[in-house]
Amino acid sequence: MPTIKNSDGKTTHTVSTKEEALHLIERYFGKEGGKNMKKILSKRIADEYAGILIRKGNGWDAKELKAFVAGVSNTLENIIIDFKASELLTDTEVDELDELLRQSIDTL
Repeated sequence: MPTIKNSDGKTTHTVSTKEEALHLIERYFGKEGGKNMKKILSKRIADEYAGILIRKGNGWDAKELKAFVAGVSNTLENIIIDFKASELLTDTEVDELDELLRQSIDTL
């Protein structure tokens, strides 16, 4: 069963069907959210990497930043994989989001 994490990053919900996943997405992102998962995840990627840049500007050392970037990247990649498994993202959308992740990491 795919695991989907809500937007606050604290509560984890396990869903077994696409319908359950869509209901969960509607709950946290509204009815329009379920229609464009790529847009939601693109915003999440941008928000997470903006947070990394803030930490970088606040003087985090290289080791701290590397560990934090790895954690953020792994979390985002797992969300993308879960959404693909739930058929909430197409292969093309997954490829585009993966490229966005790579570009974000490269800019750091």
